[in-house]
Amino acid sequence: MHTPERYTPEQFVRSIKLRGYPGRKQDIQKYLEEHPKQYYSEEDLIDYYYQHSGAHIGGRTRPNLCADGQDSHSPSAMKNSTPNVLNEINWQNRLNDKAEEKFRRKKEEK
Repeated sequence: MHTPERYTPEQFVRSIKLRGYPGRKQDIQKYLEEHPKQYYSEEDLIDYYYQHSGAHIGGRTRPNLCADGQDSHSPSAMKNSTPNVLNEINWQNRLNDKAEEKFRRKKEEK
């Protein structure tokens, strides 16, 4: 039978740092004071992460973060930053061709 991981307060703090979770020493100390326990679990680590990650504010994700956690304002998420530049150029050319064709039709109708 698997027993859940249990961390002493010192191990808990070390686990936060080793996992790269955000937080200054004051933030971690405040969390420990607000949640006093003899042993902490994985659920406590998850709870700490969601309270201090900055991606979650009041249970919601920030507007500029996508559901998968990627920043929607990053260059890779912008339309003009597609990995295949030729697709972007061809798309622009098709738009120009359509506009020119529309202009020619209007000119011929007159």
